[in-house]
Amino acid sequence: MKRSALNRATSALSSAEAAAGVRPPACARGDSARPPTATGTAAARRERRRRGVTLVEMLIAMALVAMLTVAAAQLLSVLLSAQTTVAAEAGLDPEAERALQAMADAVRQTTTLALPNGRCRSTERLALSANIDNDGDGRIDEDPGAVLWGTGPGVRTVDDDGDGMVDESMSDDDDEDGRSNEDWRDGIDNDSDGSIDEDSGADANADGAPGARRLDDDGDGSVDEGSGEDDDEDGKINEDGPDLMQIYFVPAERRLYEERPGAAAFVLLTDVDDFAARYLTGAAGEPLLELRLDVRPAGSPDALQLSTRVYPANLVGKHGFTTP
Repeated sequence: MKRSALNRATSALSSAEAAAGVRPPACARGDSARPPTATGTAAARRERRRRGVTLVEMLIAMALVAMLTVAAAQLLSVLLSAQTTVAAEAGLDPEAERALQAMADAVRQTTTLALPNGRCRSTERLALSANIDNDGDGRIDEDPGAVLWGTGPGVRTVDDDGDGMVDESMSDDDDEDGRSNEDWRDGIDNDSDGSIDEDSGADANADGAPGARRLDDDGDGSVDEGSGEDDDEDGKINEDGPDLMQIYFVPAERRLYEERPGAAAFVLLTDVDDFAARYLTGAAGEPLLELRLDVRPAGSPDALQLSTRVYPANLVGKHGFTTP
């Protein structure tokens, strides 16, 4: 009877708990291994979002941002440095190219070349005719005197033949080789020194006649009238010889200078490491010049080298003989 009363009390308690919505512990129900439901996982995520970012997560994010900022700053510094270098070089390139082109044009058009030459084949100086029509007849350097450059011997204060001596010969020795008037104007290297027509006399083509023998040089209907020293047959003597133009390098100043007849020298180019004018020989034996410039802007470790080769095609243009 006591057991029946106990059972009835337990049953009544269970009914009361069920009515009140109270569930027994999980272990009593035997469902401890049941996995969490999707609803429970979503609730956990919502809970984490509600709580916000933890201190550890914030520190990690700050470290990543700091590393990216440093990397970006370093990249920007490199790009700015490269841009500055490129800009400096770009600012210099056109200037150097213009100077080189101007020298090449002068060589191509000149009637007379002093330096470099067949004896002094590599120099830091370019000396040649400035192509001036002194008598206004439309022709250039067609009636020179025996002293080709007006002072002599050769180019004044310059070692024309590369023997280590300066101005050691006669005034009419235009190539300073110890002989006078031995290479007249005929397009041929008469003295076998590698240069062409560099030491003519007052009778430039050495034919003993005014102008070119048996030709009407000035178009007046007469042939060979006047003196043998009148190379253009116009009644005047030695009135249109070459006028010296020079371009030379001063290493101590890193500057390239240009000097024209009757004018003071001026700076043609700055930031020059080296300049060389070389006298070469073309495929047919004709003169060929190589011009080379090394330029380097201040503060730059690298030099830019520019070079060109050009034929002085008008060396003997007085009588129509021209090299290829």
